Amino acid sequence: MKRTGAMFLAAVVAATTVLAGSSVWRAELDGEVVYLGGTCHMLRASDFPLPAEFDAAYAEADTLYFETDLNAMQSPAVQMKILEEGMLGDGTVLSDHLKPETWAALEEHCAKHGLPLAAFAQMKPWLLTVTLAVLEWQKNGAVQEGVDMHYHALAEKDGKTTAGLEDIDAHLQFVISIGDGQEDEMLLSTLRDLETLPQMVSELIAAWRSGDIETMDTAMMADMRKEFPKVYTDLVTGRNHDWVPQVLAMFKQPGTEYVLVGVGHFGGEEGLIALLEAEGVTIELVEVEE
Repeated sequence: MKRTGAMFLAAVVAATTVLAGSSVWRAELDGEVVYLGGTCHMLRASDFPLPAEFDAAYAEADTLYFETDLNAMQSPAVQMKILEEGMLGDGTVLSDHLKPETWAALEEHCAKHGLPLAAFAQMKPWLLTVTLAVLEWQKNGAVQEGVDMHYHALAEKDGKTTAGLEDIDAHLQFVISIGDGQEDEMLLSTLRDLETLPQMVSELIAAWRSGDIETMDTAMMADMRKEFPKVYTDLVTGRNHDWVPQVLAMFKQPGTEYVLVGVGHFGGEEGLIALLEAEGVTIELVEVEE
């Protein structure tokens, strides 16, 4: 889908300004505070250490919430399930499930970038789309550890509590149902976006770093809303609406919570910030002097 790779795998760079603001917000309701962090799920080695705002919120937090249980997500059983769900396994091959023009575009992309087309023959379109995005991000220097995994590992080391906003089965369902019924459109759009990925990354880095959710929303979500409205509802806004009551409940819990989810969930009329503000939550960008 258009800009999907950018939404999930956006890389970020370290801050250079004196007074910095990043994609971290302080949410307050009835005198209680919850921190919100917009994450990128893959980073480059050069992107560490992370912007100081993320560490400042982490230092205040007693409990960290992620999109799902990251320990479960990394387990061999779940990784095997993803593989099983992403492979055809019915005697057909990928070309049987794509239009000729989509297959031709894929052949051209693989030839241009030196990718083994035969290695993708048994993949379902959604897994191929994710795989191509990850490969391109890795070629541009990204590694597997992103903001989420960094703070999850740190929390485990420091003995802080971690939890997920959705159970692992629900989370996986969101992933494996990406683009259902629009497989050709999703793959073609992804192939187009991958050709301009380096330029897209530069735009997103600047917006992510400054907490500019309007630019991020335009860059990452506008095309999805227009071309894949069902995907946008299922993957973004539907989950936002599910998460808001959970965040509101955190204001009544002891201690301080830190919610770390993909940065694409924060912008727009149905983004987490707008939805929480509609519930009376005061939200301000965290700024740390460096």
